[in-house]
Amino acid sequence: MLSIRKPGYKSINPYTIPQLEEQRLICSNHYGAKSWPPAAYNPNTKRLYLPLNEGCLEVGPDGRYQILTTNIQMSEALFPDSDGNMGRVQALDLENQEFDWIHHQPSPVISSILATAGGLVFAGDLNHNFRLSMTKPVKFSGKEYWTMCQVLTSLPMQ
Repeated sequence: MLSIRKPGYKSINPYTIPQLEEQRLICSNHYGAKSWPPAAYNPNTKRLYLPLNEGCLEVGPDGRYQILTTNIQMSEALFPDSDGNMGRVQALDLENQEFDWIHHQPSPVISSILATAGGLVFAGDLNHNFRLSMTKPVKFSGKEYWTMCQVLTSLPMQ
């Protein structure tokens, strides 16, 4: 979509319409950006912690997968310049209305985010990793401090 105009009319980006003649990279895919995993808010830091995913689709005549009877085919692809990372946890400073930090990781974030009053932020990913980051001091770096592997990482996280 290119834009939403008043009173709600949408402008579709014509590049995102699959073509039989050429393969196209369409970002974000159906997992991408902010999807179903819930975010978390910490009133002490005034930060909203967002589970985000960066993924694309290669759509067109590449011969891998076929969608219905259209002969349009698609496959998953990484964001350009992603360095192999698809998952992202991002902190939004609501007081200053700007992004504070970003933590990139190879696997998509599929759990809710859990932010505690003690300054901890937890998230789980598709590879069954459960990660801990810390918000102490209040200026959160997004640095990963601890990971537990091979655990269930889904919703809800309470």
